[in-house]
Amino acid sequence: MKAIKLCALVTLCLAQSAIACNSVSKTYVDQAVSTSQTYLQNQINQASTTKSYASASTNTLQLLTLANTFVPVDFGSNNFTPVNITHTTATDSSMFQVANTGIYQINWYISIYDDRIAENDIIVDLVNLTTAQSLLPPNKMIGSFAYDASPGASHTRYLNISGSMMVSLNANDIFNLELSQQFAGNLVVNSAAINITQIA
Repeated sequence: MKAIKLCALVTLCLAQSAIACNSVSKTYVDQAVSTSQTYLQNQINQASTTKSYASASTNTLQLLTLANTFVPVDFGSNNFTPVNITHTTATDSSMFQVANTGIYQINWYISIYDDRIAENDIIVDLVNLTTAQSLLPPNKMIGSFAYDASPGASHTRYLNISGSMMVSLNANDIFNLELSQQFAGNLVVNSAAINITQIA
C-alpha cells in the first residue's frame, strides 16, 4: 500500500513538474514572440520615418539681372507628393525642408539662356539656409557662356548645368539651389529640375 502511495506521489510530482515546465516554456515563448513583434514593429517604424524623397521641376521663365548676386531657383511643381520633405509650391517654391537627419543625394538640372553675345560665368550654389552655409565645395560649380570676337564665330546662347552632391542634413534643415552670374544683364532660366533622396 505504501508503495502504491509513493508511486502515486511521484507521479503527481512529475505531473506538477511537467506543468511547471510547460508554464515556464510558454512564458519564454511568449516573451520571445513579444520581443520579435516589438523588433519588427521598430524596424517598420524606422523604415517609415527614414524614407524621404522629393522631386520638383519648372518650365516657368526666371529672370536674373544682377551681377555677383545669388538668386534662388524656383521649382514650381512637385512631380509627385514629397515624403518627409516639405516643398511648398504655393509660397516659396525654391526651399526644401527635410524631416529627418541623414545623408541626402541631391541631383539638379538647369537650362539657361543669355540674350547677350558676351562671356559670362554662371555659379551654382546649394545652400543650407538653416545654418547659412554652402553645401558645395569652395570652388562651387561653374558654367560658362563662351565668347569669341572673331568674325563669323559662333556664340553660346544656351547653357545646361547639371550636378549631383551627397550632403549631410539635420532634421528640419531648409536648403535651396541658387544661381549667380558674373556680369549684369538678362539671364533667363528656361527650366529647372531637382531630385532629393535620403540614402542613409
